[in-house]
Amino acid sequence: MEVLNLEATLRPETGKNKVKQLTKTGLIPANISGGKSDPIAVSIDPQQLEKLYKSKFGSNTIIKIAIKNGEKTEKEETVLSHEISRHIIRQNLTHISFLR
Repeated sequence: MEVLNLEATLRPETGKNKVKQLTKTGLIPANISGGKSDPIAVSIDPQQLEKLYKSKFGSNTIIKIAIKNGEKTEKEETVLSHEISRHIIRQNLTHISFLR
């Protein structure tokens, strides 16, 4: 099975208003949870994510996410897509949850 790569940026702000501001800038909020580690809040470029899900592998594949904090890569997580939320009319991505 092939592992796909994705880049994400660490998101220190959480909460409804901060997420609304994030989506207005064109990024998608995402969470990485599961395992024995604490959940991580990240933001992802929607074009990169749509390209990944429209590939021949779809959403049922292992993804290696490189989590960046500023310019440096803080850590990498190997995840699976758990829940993908889309806008009911426009069908664009609004949120995604990953499992370790």
